[in-house]
Amino acid sequence: MSFPPIRGIFTSNIKQMKCKIYTLLFLIFFANLAKAQLVISEIMYNPPESGEDSLEYIEILNASSAPYNLQDVKFTAGVTFTFPSQILGAGQSVVVAKDSAAMKLIFGISTLQFTGALSNSGEGITLTDAQGNVLDELVYDDSAPWPLEPDEGGASLVLCDANVDNAVGSNWSAARNKTGIFINGKELLCSPGLANTISCSSVPSVFVDVMDFSFSPKDITIDVGTTVRWTNKGGTHNINGNQSVYPSNPASFGNGSPSSALWSYDFTFTKAGVYQYQCDPHASSGMKGTVTVGSVSSYPAYSISSVTHVNQEGVADSLNVKCQLTGIVHGYNLRPGGLQFTLIDNQNNGIGVFNGTNDLGYTVTEGDAVTIKGTINQFNGLTQIIADELTLKSSGNALVTPKSVQSLNEEDESSLVALQGAFNYVDPAEWKGDGSSFNVNITNGTQTILVRIDNDCSLSNQPAPSAPFTIKGIIGQFDSENPYDEGYQLFPRYAADFVPVSGTNESNTENIFSISPNPGSNYGYIKGLTANDRVSLYTLSGKLIQNIAGNDHLEASNLSNGLYLVEIKTKAKTQILKWVIAK
Repeated sequence: MSFPPIRGIFTSNIKQMKCKIYTLLFLIFFANLAKAQLVISEIMYNPPESGEDSLEYIEILNASSAPYNLQDVKFTAGVTFTFPSQILGAGQSVVVAKDSAAMKLIFGISTLQFTGALSNSGEGITLTDAQGNVLDELVYDDSAPWPLEPDEGGASLVLCDANVDNAVGSNWSAARNKTGIFINGKELLCSPGLANTISCSSVPSVFVDVMDFSFSPKDITIDVGTTVRWTNKGGTHNINGNQSVYPSNPASFGNGSPSSALWSYDFTFTKAGVYQYQCDPHASSGMKGTVTVGSVSSYPAYSISSVTHVNQEGVADSLNVKCQLTGIVHGYNLRPGGLQFTLIDNQNNGIGVFNGTNDLGYTVTEGDAVTIKGTINQFNGLTQIIADELTLKSSGNALVTPKSVQSLNEEDESSLVALQGAFNYVDPAEWKGDGSSFNVNITNGTQTILVRIDNDCSLSNQPAPSAPFTIKGIIGQFDSENPYDEGYQLFPRYAADFVPVSGTNESNTENIFSISPNPGSNYGYIKGLTANDRVSLYTLSGKLIQNIAGNDHLEASNLSNGLYLVEIKTKAKTQILKWVIAK
């Protein structure tokens, strides 16, 4: 087995101090949170209007038991708005709209008015407090697992429960509250400023695409109590599993008449048995499917995103939960004789898969669709499922498109990402290429990223890819101490994940700066700086320690012995220096 990088004792001391600080900040934070919890609870992003969508709005709920003064709370992404002084009572909502006059005319309610507009194809919304701290943020979408009806179908997006993660699409529903107001032949279904009545008791975990005169997947097997969501992605279709058509079905289900709208339909199967269903206009062409519902399994089916949430300390919320997860294999096996690879779904949500001693009769192959039955675990901050059973579904599946990111963080753990910017080696000598496992630090001039090359990867015995380059890979984590909020690593899979780019390799340019004394003990002075230059001090793992202006000096009196990285940024270039602290 190959092991992640080992940290020095000096890192542990800093971590212990940080834990104490985090504990104090944690208490302060939750003292304020107890007073109020603001949640984005309803979004009307594409009302069925022609031309300007004047009825766009965002509803915010105070989900706590105490009032909250909204003064200087802001929307900083999606739309722009700063709240005036206004007390929002416990359980009350406030609505901010694109056109307050239109909202008054149509719904008879008073609203505040934001600047900008909500994207019809989905975008991020961020709500911050007066100090710039994020109170709530999400990225809604007009594709599954987000409900489709709100995309010009007349319905708003409604959060089914204020206590669930509103960044997860399956935790939202299309509103069902009838208003009796019709625009362009479509009734507005929404409840701006009113309490939501949608329950989260039936969150879909299995998704079926309706398109190209077929259901995909056509035949599914689920446990009793599972909710299935069908999503129409094109054509005039419906779901008809009524007992009048299929008398042997244990219960009737379906969504009524065929429609060409981009609809979604949810149904929770509460009785075991085999269910048949069809699309009425195309049944004769073979557009049929089956749902086989078994007894409740000891491994209920969950989505990957639903079991990878972590708390404020980076601890997985779903520890010790038994479940089954389905996704596509990405990367390679890090544990010969066992299993250690990454499972990623089609939304680029990923999780580690691990079995220390048994490969379960499976040879890890990228592109395989597999179902894993096991128990959620966490190893040094990395959330994973300890595999008890593995079922190969199909092979040769397309891999997920890498997500473009600027840094490595918890949100994208076990996802396939592409780092923005061109990177150089901090020290080209770190690339061993001798078949062993090793770590390489790379930088784009703004930050330093730790790249992990495992000895089970073909890259381990290859020469260093030419720099500068763009780089892709899977985000891992190795953080041995709570809170698990650092130690993120990038695992490239093969040489093709490094793409050379044109430009100057700054690591090979003339060094115009130097630091002294080096090794140092208390202070560090950098020769060649001007007042406009900026200097940053980092640990080898990329953690920022200090920022100073060009005429200042680096403070080392509180640093532990070890190697540090000094980043110097001018208008023309960025240079990385190594600084050894030895006391």
